[in-house]
Amino acid sequence: MKKSIFVCGGFINEQYLWLIPIICAYAKKLKINKIIFEKKIRIEKLPNYVRELLDNYKIIFIEEDNNPKKKFFLIYYLLKNMNIFFYVFFNLKKRILLSKNNDWTKLQYLHGAWDQINLKENKSTNRFILKLKVIMQGIYEIEFGKKLINKGATHFFLSHTVYSKRWLLAFLRNKKVEIFNQSFLTIHKQNKNEDRHWADIEKKLLNSFINKKTIIENYWQKRKNGKGRYSASNYSILNCKKQADLTKFKNYNLILLHIFRDSPFYCIDKKRIFVDYFDWFKSTLKIFEKSNENVLIKLHPIHQRWGEDQPKIVNDIIAQVFEKKKLPENFKIINFYPKDKLFSDAKRILTFSGTSAVEAIAYSKKPIVISKSSIENLTKGLVYRPSTISMYKNLLLKENNFSNDPKKSYLAKCILYIRENILSLRKILNCDDIYRNDSKKKIKQNYKTVYKNSIKHKKELFNQGEILANYKYSTKLNK
Repeated sequence: MKKSIFVCGGFINEQYLWLIPIICAYAKKLKINKIIFEKKIRIEKLPNYVRELLDNYKIIFIEEDNNPKKKFFLIYYLLKNMNIFFYVFFNLKKRILLSKNNDWTKLQYLHGAWDQINLKENKSTNRFILKLKVIMQGIYEIEFGKKLINKGATHFFLSHTVYSKRWLLAFLRNKKVEIFNQSFLTIHKQNKNEDRHWADIEKKLLNSFINKKTIIENYWQKRKNGKGRYSASNYSILNCKKQADLTKFKNYNLILLHIFRDSPFYCIDKKRIFVDYFDWFKSTLKIFEKSNENVLIKLHPIHQRWGEDQPKIVNDIIAQVFEKKKLPENFKIINFYPKDKLFSDAKRILTFSGTSAVEAIAYSKKPIVISKSSIENLTKGLVYRPSTISMYKNLLLKENNFSNDPKKSYLAKCILYIRENILSLRKILNCDDIYRNDSKKKIKQNYKTVYKNSIKHKKELFNQGEILANYKYSTKLNK
């Protein structure tokens, strides 16, 4: 059977501008002549050179979301997969998601379902009905994957690997196919038996930059001024005009929140001690309830742009934890605050995982994290990652050393530089991230920026496709 490429329907319009040239170069290198798109794209809106590229391939569009037969097929698919349905339905429990002995494929189904429920659930939701719908959507993704395999799809480009798409990823991992996914303007390959993070850096790449101190430190200063290439960090720094007054609130325990309904399962860590962001934050408040130390809760800088009412979620959790339904006087919630002072004045820094942990290390702090950070693949001892609840309590309530030495601080700065300037394509596309609550004006302006720069740097985009075709794990700029 001839090889073909599948392109997931979750990409937004501006992403096709840089993605399609990469895919076409990848296809040319591997002598693939058919590309299957999950959703219809407006080819006439693409740059001329991209339309000309697509003329070299047989293009197929699959549009099933509005198919009137879809409800019938969902019932049929459910009957075909009753064993999976009942397994997920009866095992969708915190204890089982945190079990270290689960079958890898089934564990992914469970996380995909848990993820999707967190995304969709609200106070008016019937949880039982939502659970049924979520599992049926997951089963549909499995059957969709079977359909794609039968159509000859051998190389898959996914827009993400969380929520219901985690089911598709889990199914494809059991097939002899190549899987890539997008995150933060990178395309990177997924492994079969474990998740790979977009920010994973090979030691050889790190070593090629470790001695470029002037470049690394100059970028760090730009980043501290809100002029780096990480959108959420820039937004946080540049919106500090209305900052909180912390003059009498020193030596605090800093809790850096994530978007609660965003997925924590981009990389599933089987050794984590909390199931998700909700579980972590609620448990952390319960532990600090026994402490007299100051606790500073920092809202995520882009929660409004993401479309989440984070203050409401935080207040709902506070009402569940504290007897008086409000925070004690030694607790405080802030939105924006200068990052230099925020990190330097903190006694402890707590976050679930992610970029803020690497930033804390760059500020010579040793953060407490729950899920494995990509920086841990390069060197040990940079973070505290407790393996039990008891260890976590001791870290929060007992004295420990929460400082990192300058060499480790520099290593973190180097990693941030590589992630944001080498692995990510933002350096050539010069665009912002787009979130679900952004204005139409912002989305339109960002599209124009990507359109212009994707044409300007088309040769580099072709090069990225060839890099992936040469069995490299990720897109990577030369400098």
